[in-house]
Amino acid sequence: MINQSFINDVATYIEQRISSVRINNSYVIDNFVVKEVQECCVAMEILVPHGSVDTITVIDLLDENGKVISTNDVVVPITSDTVILQSFEVMEG
Repeated sequence: MINQSFINDVATYIEQRISSVRINNSYVIDNFVVKEVQECCVAMEILVPHGSVDTITVIDLLDENGKVISTNDVVVPITSDTVILQSFEVMEG
């Protein structure tokens, strides 16, 4: 069994590694509405302004060097300013 404090440390590490979000391989957001750790969970909210993209098809999480940490294929039409929530839960598997 993995100690809960170690799991929480891994969540903190993940949160610290995420530097920005890239939408559709081109539009980069580095200002988070929320980016926080609560025990074993990392929660992030980003604001996608209306007019920045028509539809989100790919969301990449990037580290400080611009390397991809995570990629998600989605279909999210942007018809107004839109807040996107993404979360991670670290757990023993």
